[in-house]
Amino acid sequence: MITREEIAAALDGTDRSNLDVARTLGVGPARVRRVRAAAGLPPYQRGRRRSCATWEEAFAARTVAVEGGHLQWTGPLSEHGTPLLRLGLEAETAYRYAFRIHHGREAEGKTNPTCGYPRCVAGGHLEDRVIREERRAEEERRRPKGRGLLDPPAGATWHRDVDLIAVERVMRGAQPLPVLNEAEQRYAVVVMTRDADLGAEEIGERLGIAARTVVRWRDEAGLSDGRP
Repeated sequence: MITREEIAAALDGTDRSNLDVARTLGVGPARVRRVRAAAGLPPYQRGRRRSCATWEEAFAARTVAVEGGHLQWTGPLSEHGTPLLRLGLEAETAYRYAFRIHHGREAEGKTNPTCGYPRCVAGGHLEDRVIREERRAEEERRRPKGRGLLDPPAGATWHRDVDLIAVERVMRGAQPLPVLNEAEQRYAVVVMTRDADLGAEEIGERLGIAARTVVRWRDEAGLSDGRP
């Protein structure tokens, strides 16, 4: 049975009518017409364009450079709206092709534009799993360590690896004092700086850590108050 992909490949990149493709593949013209519409291919016009000989030609014929360094895709789309690049019976997403040409390697995992421009296929605007993970790691490295812990859900006793009850006992000096891990100590430093307005020396004494560690953690959390 002739597949949808085979019909789309026969339509794309060639000056062929729906009827011609239907006769060649042995399918109904109505089915060819539906595939053309679903793939976002323009209506047949005699002499519309010549068949592309290379992937580079096929890509160039279906892209338009626009302001901002974007490269707008004008070719067919998959049923999920992903730009499809075809050459003869072969096909791949335009995202993966553009990524490979720009980065000199195959994309790994899902590949999408990050620039916000609809269906942009500029290679430098595309991100695969490797680049995505590197970006997120860098964002996490730059993120102040105390941020994100400050507002646990109402009534919560645990929040992001922090035992909130243990932290509260240490801050109140309730004996016996539980041993806090680093995440809990960081949380306590932030809360005691922000809510209790305590200095680094006093916070360090309560938590059993050096005052300079308190100062460093407050700096990383963007909560330095300049007091020792």
